[in-house]
Amino acid sequence: MTVFGARWAGAALFTARFGTAAPAGWAAAALAALAIAAAVPLYACCKAKERLRRVTKPLLVPLVLCCHVLIAGSSMPLVIFALIFGLIGDILLIPSGKMLLFGAGGFSFLVGHVLYVLNAFRMGLPQRTFGRFGWASALAVALIVGAVGLTGCLVIRRRLQKKLRRPLDVYVLGLTAMAGTMVYSFIGAPCLGTALMAAGGALFAVSDLLLGACITGQIKGRRRNMWVMLTYVLAQAGIAVGSALV
Repeated sequence: MTVFGARWAGAALFTARFGTAAPAGWAAAALAALAIAAAVPLYACCKAKERLRRVTKPLLVPLVLCCHVLIAGSSMPLVIFALIFGLIGDILLIPSGKMLLFGAGGFSFLVGHVLYVLNAFRMGLPQRTFGRFGWASALAVALIVGAVGLTGCLVIRRRLQKKLRRPLDVYVLGLTAMAGTMVYSFIGAPCLGTALMAAGGALFAVSDLLLGACITGQIKGRRRNMWVMLTYVLAQAGIAVGSALV
């Protein structure tokens, strides 16, 4: 099922993968619906319409899921469950000031990260990179991504309540592992799908770093939530659609 030939033949690969699961028109319509739907919570973030943002944000991941299924069918259950846990996380994070729900939401996203990593290994992507470049590539990606993750964790950690620091460490570890796996997968099998996966993993890290900085008061301004939302939607879509295109 995995296709590694014709690197960067994005258009051809896109069309071919659409045809295996659903008519191209349905998949294109789902992607268009996602883009239109994403504009609503982004607008809500810009205009500080908190109620509108809370209502519309949970609608985005189901649309990402539709896009993935229309392209790949049901052949990637790990991605499907990762998106479901992402949706659960979105719903749990809707109430503000509820620490128990916040922790449960973070755990849901952490499970999603683990499932994305498992899916990449199921597809054989990290193994392919390791087979081509050996330990040097794995160590380089681990050091670079790990340094970025550690820096972001330390920036947020110093202004976080002590009881939340250990859960943050665990979450950042999972997030870093996921982002590193996505980037590592691209190195050994560069194509449109793995490029989207790598971009999605990186954007997920950026989104969570921005969210942490907003929560701890290090980033202020009316549009701060817009950047968190934009990078989050692009991250989920990049990983889910990219996986389907490989």
